[in-house]
Amino acid sequence: MGRAIDKTLSQAKLKLLRAIGKMIDESGMSPSIRELRSELGAASTNTVREALSRLRRDGFVAPQVMKNACRTIVLTKMGRLALSPDGVHVVQLGSGQLLKQVYWSEDDD
Repeated sequence: MGRAIDKTLSQAKLKLLRAIGKMIDESGMSPSIRELRSELGAASTNTVREALSRLRRDGFVAPQVMKNACRTIVLTKMGRLALSPDGVHVVQLGSGQLLKQVYWSEDDD
């Protein structure tokens, strides 16, 4: 039996993850940094790059290099789970900030 994985998403990370998922679903392609900046209304592409780095570090997205293509962003299993209602719990902190916690068993990999 595997151990449960617990990862927490802030509202900002969740917003970026939802934008990535939406854009992949709509076009079948990974969004560019500039497309994400526009979708999120971010001040700069550097802001998006930093947020993507945090999502990558936390295991919600991964870079993928495809033959004859630029690097693309793919949602990991944990990233897809974070966008679904299964295995997800929303917690409200005293400050009013909502956090989304994602759980799954390593046996599900």
